[in-house]
Amino acid sequence: MYLQQVTLLRTSRDHLTQKSTEQKDQISQLQSDLSSTNQKLQGSRLTVQRLTSDLERLRADKELVEQQMQEFSLENSSSVHTEQEWAVLQSKLKVFFMMLNILLSVGVLIID
Repeated sequence: MYLQQVTLLRTSRDHLTQKSTEQKDQISQLQSDLSSTNQKLQGSRLTVQRLTSDLERLRADKELVEQQMQEFSLENSSSVHTEQEWAVLQSKLKVFFMMLNILLSVGVLIID
C-alpha cells in the first residue's frame, strides 16, 4: 500500500512538473509574441504619424496650387502664360494626386 502511494505521488509529481514546464514554455512564447506585436504596433504608429504629416503637407501644397491657379486665371485672362508655368502647376498637381492615392490606398485617408 505504501509503495502504491509513493508511486502515485511520483507519477503525479512528474505529471505536474511536465505541465509546469509546458506552461513556462507557453508563457515564454506568449511574451515573445507580445513583444513582436508591440514592435509592429510602434512601427504602425510611426507610419501613421508620417503619413498624417505627409497628408497635411500635401493639403497645404494643394491649397497653394489652387491659389496659384486662381491667381493665374484672374491676372489677365488675355495674357498668355508660359508653358513652363503650366508645366510646373501640372507637375505639382500630379504629385499631389499621386500622394493622395497612396494615402487612400493605405487607408490613412478616407473620403466620404
